[in-house]
Amino acid sequence: MANPDFYDILQNEYLLKHRWNERNPAVCRYIPAGSSILDLGCGDKDILNFIECDDYWGVDLCPLADQVHDFDHELLEFGRTWDVGLLLGVITYPKDVDKFLNHYKKFAKRWIIVINPKEYYLKSEWNNYFNNESLVKLLQSHFGYVSLPMNIATTIPTLYTGDYKNFTMCICSNSPIQI
Repeated sequence: MANPDFYDILQNEYLLKHRWNERNPAVCRYIPAGSSILDLGCGDKDILNFIECDDYWGVDLCPLADQVHDFDHELLEFGRTWDVGLLLGVITYPKDVDKFLNHYKKFAKRWIIVINPKEYYLKSEWNNYFNNESLVKLLQSHFGYVSLPMNIATTIPTLYTGDYKNFTMCICSNSPIQI
């Protein structure tokens, strides 16, 4: 059974879903057709509304995930790798982000990592805060190749402040990246 507070958090996240609907098409432009996808922090797997994928595995606290899991309690093992790994708004949550990235990076050939930069938005549930410079520095310590940060602009104001707060995306791999 999920944490009872999870349903309050989930309701709050659904109020923010309109922003995900702007983020997800931008992310999908960087997923090659026919790719297998591992989505850590998949929520309700909404990304699948923006891309066709026959080989997708989503992990989250959300009961709609393929595998329900709290990443702070234990690290998962998978018996395979995927073409693309997604961490969309996730790396701000783990208590030990270095341990998290070191462990999970082996399960995908390429990772797409998206954050809300520190200067835009802070949540009390976050254990890690990043601006573009600190995000790139973190990712370079875990991957051989890291793209320059890309801005994903939003046209919908946020729920709490009414500000337009953009996302930042990096693409990472341990082999050369073609974007």
